[in-house]
Amino acid sequence: MSKIPIWTRLWIIGGTLVLVGVGVPLSMMLHLLPSTFLLAGISFVSSSIGIMLGYIATAVYIKSARDKNHHDGLEM
Repeated sequence: MSKIPIWTRLWIIGGTLVLVGVGVPLSMMLHLLPSTFLLAGISFVSSSIGIMLGYIATAVYIKSARDKNHHDGLEM
């Protein structure tokens, strides 16, 4: 099994949650799913968590790149 960096996993999970947060309301607008407060809340929460995970993944990626450059003797 290949080792996937934590920031890549966070980006994938966050992106999936954002897509769920967009897909559920779209499905409600197209009358594929019933329009309920529960589904609206789930889509809001999944979008919010997905965006937060994306920001966290970006911060982890930047920190790991800076640490790598610092250990190599390079400066940003």
